Amino acid sequence: MSKIKKKLPPLSLLKVFEVAGRFGNFTHAGVELGTTQAAVSQQIRRLESILGVDLFERRHRDVLLTSAGERLFKVVSPAIEQMADACTELRRGNRSSNLTLASDLAFSHQWLMNHLTDFISQNSNVTPSIIASDYESDCLKPEIDVAILYGEGQWPGFDAIKVFDEEVFPVCSPDYIKENGPVTAENIYQHTLLDLRGRWDWMNWGQWLTTCQLNRDKPSIVREFNNLPLMTESAVAGQGVALGWKYLCDSLVESGKLVVPFSTSVTTSRGYFLVTRIGLSEAAVDFCKWLSEKTDST
Repeated sequence: MSKIKKKLPPLSLLKVFEVAGRFGNFTHAGVELGTTQAAVSQQIRRLESILGVDLFERRHRDVLLTSAGERLFKVVSPAIEQMADACTELRRGNRSSNLTLASDLAFSHQWLMNHLTDFISQNSNVTPSIIASDYESDCLKPEIDVAILYGEGQWPGFDAIKVFDEEVFPVCSPDYIKENGPVTAENIYQHTLLDLRGRWDWMNWGQWLTTCQLNRDKPSIVREFNNLPLMTESAVAGQGVALGWKYLCDSLVESGKLVVPFSTSVTTSRGYFLVTRIGLSEAAVDFCKWLSEKTDST
């Protein structure tokens, strides 16, 4: 270390030299360095004194590198740039953080994946991972930073804030209507109904029809599915009429892949909640803020 110290001038002087050589003007160099022209000139003279050579040819307004100055500049300039790049990467690495999100298959597949790119673009230092599971125990493990869960807001030991209300209505593809005719509240029982089974807390056709006071007849055909994404894909493929959840199927309706054949809908006290523990990481706080702003704008 002592040998290097003897051979190498102070790095602060080399930095001033690099800026002055780049601009060819002590005044402009002073502006970039946040100092005066006189201070730059003084530090350059000090460096020249240490090295025993003239580095600049002083002119009326500007300065010009001498042959010795050009030799030094060719070495110093890329070295300082490399150091600056390395420091930038280190700072970025320090700010970078992992974020583990968890939700059920429906929300992960039909909402989160469609919008997560927006969060990443606004938070490039955060690396999110997604755990998709219909088992709440998986979504509430200690390694999960933020969970988005369907329910009524009761998760003991966790904070829960509702982000999406539940509104349920019929959906089907345009092709299904072309092949099978209009779908209305009066003839719904004549159509193939795609039903969701396996989760007691999710609304199915029987509950929906009863709530809408349309439970008069027995549907002709019912096809059952154990998860919402699969049922929705079946509806997009034109295989029947499914129940659609607002926010989860909005993008499919907007794109025209699904249509709402009639306007009757059911709203419940349930919905999707932002579920967190006390002591959120900075990345988790950023995600919660982003989701809140996202839902406020919808």
